[in-house]
Amino acid sequence: MHLSDTLIFGPLHPLLPQPVRVRLVALLVGLVGLVGGLGILTLAGVVLVLGPAALPASARSLLPGWASPAEPNATTQQKPRQQQAIPLAQRSC
Repeated sequence: MHLSDTLIFGPLHPLLPQPVRVRLVALLVGLVGLVGGLGILTLAGVVLVLGPAALPASARSLLPGWASPAEPNATTQQKPRQQQAIPLAQRSC
């Protein structure tokens, strides 16, 4: 078989009343595009449902916005920020 070969489908009544000729190369390109598109849609669905944490770190590193920040050390505690009071004389209206 060569890539220049032609495959003939049909006739399949009532869907295809006449035979359809398709070049092998066109069929292969279409199948690769279909499988690749379905793979991308599947990956996008997993990320949308489970979030970027479902992907391995190597995949998250490809997109800088998805890189997970370093987890804070469990032994250190952060103190809550307190607001500083502004004296009434310094406030502007």
